[in-house]
Amino acid sequence: MTPRAADVVVVGGGLVGCAVARALAQRGCSVVVAERGRTGAEASSAAAGFLSPQADFATDGPLVRFGVASRALYPRWARALARESGVDPQLRRRGMLYAATSAAEQRGLEARLRWQRRCGWRVEAVSARKARALVPGLGPAVRGGVFFPDDAIIDNERLAVAAALAARRAGATVLEGCAVRHVLARGGRISGVRTTRGRLDAGAVVVAAGAWAGGLVLPRDVPPPPVVPVRGQMVVLRGLAGLVDRPLHGYDGYLAPRADGRVLVGSTYEHAGFEKRTTARAVRTLLSMAERLVPAVAEATMESAYAGLRP
Repeated sequence: MTPRAADVVVVGGGLVGCAVARALAQRGCSVVVAERGRTGAEASSAAAGFLSPQADFATDGPLVRFGVASRALYPRWARALARESGVDPQLRRRGMLYAATSAAEQRGLEARLRWQRRCGWRVEAVSARKARALVPGLGPAVRGGVFFPDDAIIDNERLAVAAALAARRAGATVLEGCAVRHVLARGGRISGVRTTRGRLDAGAVVVAAGAWAGGLVLPRDVPPPPVVPVRGQMVVLRGLAGLVDRPLHGYDGYLAPRADGRVLVGSTYEHAGFEKRTTARAVRTLLSMAERLVPAVAEATMESAYAGLRP
């Protein structure tokens, strides 16, 4: 039965939406999550699962510092989700190697190392030999790199499942196949949403609709969020056990190992609208990048390829 009212409606049942719903429900709010498809089925499950603010940012600023603070909270949060949902999101804290294949790349990484050390964060310059001790499958193109020992990886597919289950068990109602079309207001205050299943009254609305957030019809004088979809394609390999056992980043892509033996290779950054499909060109580019870093990729088994839409 579809509820008709709640304290809060969360638009979008991805990782962010379900995490917000869980937190609100645990604080005594009545919460409804309205998800247009299936929970966690879009960007949340299409990502690599890197918790890597240090590796991701070339310069200092508020966002990287926010990311480092968030990373410090992740282990406790992941344990809570595992306990509440019964699904272990497999947080692995083995650090991340950022490999350089040219002198220019090495100089860029060394600049990153310097400002991060000034921030007081752990970071280590590594030789080609030390890089291969960290990731044995590295090929001769790798000249060295930088190791970020506190960056981590989590299985985002399992994390999305855990967050949705934890939200439900905290008391949130999750409606799949329920798309929100309009956010409603009356007298200058939010009054609810209009969905494909009818109206839902609420005093607050959280927009966590990912790449689709910009398409919501909002109350008059509320500007739409400047959100557009950016397609990312990924390739899934098997057969690299013992060669890529920790996250590996390069200047034009990355390899993300999973506990089940898969290695995810990503990712593209394409303005392709809502066209969520894989292309031969992107798969070829990703595999070429991965093989340059880890030559054994040439003989690995290609299990699948997929695309997701980042907001």
